[in-house]
Amino acid sequence: MLVGGGATVVRSCIMAIIAIIAAILHRQYDPARALIVAAVIMIFINPLIVLYDPSFQLSFVATAGLIALSPLVKRYFQWVPEKFGMRELVVSTVSTQLAVTAAPCAHDGQISILGVFANILVLPLIPVTMLFISLTGLLGFISTWLSWPSAILAHLFLSYELSSSPNSPKSPGSA
Repeated sequence: MLVGGGATVVRSCIMAIIAIIAAILHRQYDPARALIVAAVIMIFINPLIVLYDPSFQLSFVATAGLIALSPLVKRYFQWVPEKFGMRELVVSTVSTQLAVTAAPCAHDGQISILGVFANILVLPLIPVTMLFISLTGLLGFISTWLSWPSAILAHLFLSYELSSSPNSPKSPGSA
């Protein structure tokens, strides 16, 4: 509810609910099957998302790429250290990017090569950023002054993450 009801959020929530149900029923969770079930449910509710919702298309293809390509891509990245989850981060980023490469080209007419590197630089910081954002909100209920330190830290992390994006807006006057 905090992030809205976009196709990506709906898909991930359906898959998470399936994972929770599988755990409760002591069944094995199959992410590929959960992705298909999520897609079928979403398409049943709104068939037009298949053709007219780039968010649904990218989310579905990226998740399918992550599920299908990660085991294959992992073989080529044995040289990346496992420390701090770096290998998994690189493998998941490359797998997802390989899967969705055609989609940005079809929608925007361009492909971002820097996106892979930006993801590797930004993704490890997302949980920490979310922590500071949550702290800011919670502390803001108590006192505005109390929320300032976490708000400043959240701002610093968000500024870094947005400036690392290859599509980030440039400041006025910059080329």
